[in-house]
Amino acid sequence: MSLRTLLLGSVLLCGAAPAAVYAQCSAEPGIPLSRYEISGPQVTDTQTKLTWQRCAVGQKWHEGAGCAGTPRQISWKDARKLGGAWRLPSKDELQTLVSDACLKTVNKEAFPGFSLQHPEVWSGTETAPGQTWIVNMTSGAEFNALQTSENGALLVQGQHVAAQSR
Repeated sequence: MSLRTLLLGSVLLCGAAPAAVYAQCSAEPGIPLSRYEISGPQVTDTQTKLTWQRCAVGQKWHEGAGCAGTPRQISWKDARKLGGAWRLPSKDELQTLVSDACLKTVNKEAFPGFSLQHPEVWSGTETAPGQTWIVNMTSGAEFNALQTSENGALLVQGQHVAAQSR
């Protein structure tokens, strides 16, 4: 086999792989805004019945302008002390906000405060002593983080929701 044939075959084979992976993705562009009931700084998910703060901790909601400020980066211990009636969501609850589309992200109209600079938020789900799941709200990726590290927080109210399909 010639080098030219080998290179051409490699290019054709590698070019086909992304198309096959993309075909497995959901055709939906994201979670539709109609799934949410929005009331100023809060949004209720009509499927899970959870009520979420639209902005991450450290940001303020401004009607007509969205979330202003920078998400506060805090330890898991400090994040658990926030909110009064609000609480840290479980990893599974956070994942209900992330689309199954190929470009996984939250609905930007319902949750306008997430940026590529500060996308990770704490969950209330511990994985091992001193470690907890965090979720990247712009990609849907889950990571195991040390509880002493600093990440953002998005707070929720309502009954805990078990893992479910989006």
